[in-house]
Amino acid sequence: MELRGLATAFVALALAPAAQAQTAAGEGSAGNTLATDVRPHDPGERPNVGIGARLGGGLAYADGVPDAWLMRLDYELFPFLAPRHAFGGLFGFTVGFDYWHARRGVANNWGLGLPAAFVVGMRAVAVRGYLGVGVNAMTLDQVADDTGLGWMAPMAVANVGLDLFGVNASLDTRVSRRWQFGAPDHTQWMFALMIGATLEPKHNRAFFDGRPGQN
Repeated sequence: MELRGLATAFVALALAPAAQAQTAAGEGSAGNTLATDVRPHDPGERPNVGIGARLGGGLAYADGVPDAWLMRLDYELFPFLAPRHAFGGLFGFTVGFDYWHARRGVANNWGLGLPAAFVVGMRAVAVRGYLGVGVNAMTLDQVADDTGLGWMAPMAVANVGLDLFGVNASLDTRVSRRWQFGAPDHTQWMFALMIGATLEPKHNRAFFDGRPGQN
């Protein structure tokens, strides 16, 4: 019995290093599997965003007001924007400044506005378009020599045009009910050709973080 016990102990001692090596190998293999399963963060997977500016002009029309020319400066911010040269959606905000002036007639007719809108739309390869609703946060209009001040005048926006390598040219249509104190309320239509550019981190890395850009 003593010899059998000694033999069993000897076998256990002999097999112990092999068992430890097998356990360590199993742990290393599991560690490798876990390391392979966890992928490093890829900055290219972040949602594409965009910021931009546009400048343009056109015509403005309203009942009881002579036809006018229009100038507008817009800024845009897109928290989500489909990547360039791809099909996808977009949503964001536009804010800006516009000025209209009617030269015809003996009375003074002109106005200032601070439009702001929430927009949603689509981007498809070289075309971009959106619809939006918003307000003229402030208006200062002079209609037939009557000066009026207004705020939060409702507005609707439609914009469509070409979008190539971050440069865009679009036709912008807006309708606003310009209610105000001191001058007659009026519904005004604005049609403008806008030209601008949009910066996007995925494509303008040289601008955002110093790395080479890519189109």
